Amino acid sequence: MMSMTRTLLLTAMLGSLFACKDEASMLANPADEDNDFDMETVDDTAPPEADGPNREDADLASLQGVLTVVDGNIIAEQSRLEITLFASELELCTADVWVVSVEPSVVDDPNVTASSWWTLSLAQGDTTAALNCDAPVPATLGLGAAPYDAQLASAADSAGFEDDGGALYSALAQFGAGEPVYLFGVLGTDAQFDGMPAGDPSAQIEDGTYTLSTLYLLPLSDVQ
Repeated sequence: MMSMTRTLLLTAMLGSLFACKDEASMLANPADEDNDFDMETVDDTAPPEADGPNREDADLASLQGVLTVVDGNIIAEQSRLEITLFASELELCTADVWVVSVEPSVVDDPNVTASSWWTLSLAQGDTTAALNCDAPVPATLGLGAAPYDAQLASAADSAGFEDDGGALYSALAQFGAGEPVYLFGVLGTDAQFDGMPAGDPSAQIEDGTYTLSTLYLLPLSDVQ
C-alpha cells in the first residue's frame, strides 16, 4: 500500500503545481533550458467545460507509487503504481496499475543518461472516482532514475522538498520506443525524502523501497 504520508504530500504538491503552472511550463521547455532531456511544454491552462469536465476532457496525468528495488531491479510483485487523470486543474479519477513484469534495460535516447532504467509491463487494476471514467494504462512504460536535476527545483520547493530535494533521484518516463523522455518527478526512499542522499546517485540505484511522485503532469496523449 502506498505510504499515506507520501500520498498526502502528493495531493498538497499538485495544488502547489497548479498555483505555479506558468513557471512549471517554462522549466519544462527545452528551448528555455540547456538540458539533456527531450521534454515538451504542457499547456495545462485551458478552463474547464461549462458543464464540468468528463473523461473525454482529460488531457494530463500523473504517475505515483511505491517500487521495491533489489539488486538493481524493480520487484514486480512488491511494487504498485497509480495513474491519475486531470482535466485542466480538476482531478477526474485514479486507477491502480499492476506491475506485471520488469526488465532492466537501457534508455534508447543517446542524450539521456540514467542511473537505472527499466521496461515495465503494466495492467490496469481498480478504478476509483466520483466520475465514471477509465484511466488509460500503457502496456509498457520506460521508467528511469537519474541524479537530481536542478530543473525540478522550483516544483520541488513548492512540494515542500526544499531541504531534501537534492537527495532524491530524478524520475524519467518514456511511453514507447523512440518517444520523448520526460523528466517529470522524483524517486526516493524515506531516508532520501528526509534529506539523506544516495551514496552515488550516478551509479545503479541502491536496494530499497522507493516512493515515486509526480512534479510535472504528463500529457495524456503520450500516456494512452
